[in-house]
Amino acid sequence: MVLIGDQQLYYLLCRLDPHFGSLFKVAAEFEHDLAVSRPGLQQFARLLGSVARQRELRGLDADGMARACEHALRLGGDMDKLSLQIGRIGDLLTEADYWAGRNGSELIGRREVQQAIEAHQRRSDRIANRMQEAI
Repeated sequence: MVLIGDQQLYYLLCRLDPHFGSLFKVAAEFEHDLAVSRPGLQQFARLLGSVARQRELRGLDADGMARACEHALRLGGDMDKLSLQIGRIGDLLTEADYWAGRNGSELIGRREVQQAIEAHQRRSDRIANRMQEAI
């Protein structure tokens, strides 16, 4: 069995349920970010390529890869760490792939990644803008 959840919840369940520890003996933790370094950037680029292949998306050119890395830095909130929020990054690549198709591009480039980021920001800002208008 596999249980996915918060670390605090795991330890709370271990303490409160006498059988929990025997059912879930190994707790694995995953990193949420990756240090910016040459090997880290190479690993992250391979990860982006894997996500694109798994989702059957176009490949990224060098500029598209660079822009996706810049965005991962921003998501991490630290200029020394790349965010490993694969769901969000995968969604970004999926939308960038849409823009690449719409733009007639064979690869996802900086332009398409930027279009995907801006489209996401517009959708996210919609509620805040409505609240501002109401005020």
